[in-house]
Amino acid sequence: MTAMGLKKPSAGFIQPPEGDLSALNNAQIELFWPDDGMWYKAEVVSLNTRNRSAKVLYATGDVETLSIDEIAQEGHLNVCT
Repeated sequence: MTAMGLKKPSAGFIQPPEGDLSALNNAQIELFWPDDGMWYKAEVVSLNTRNRSAKVLYATGDVETLSIDEIAQEGHLNVCT
């Protein structure tokens, strides 16, 4: 990933594990990468509420499908406001 990361998350809220997913629909988010201790901007481009996963588009153009509960459990998902 070549985009600049952030040392702290932007204004918003950390998605709680097993919380309501409605705020994630087409949301601007930041994901924490523990390997480098940085937050990276992304956009939720599709959301599957049944299996609680989201396809995200990073600022770099990379796309990834993530388990919302897994990253929320770790406190690694900030929903920007």
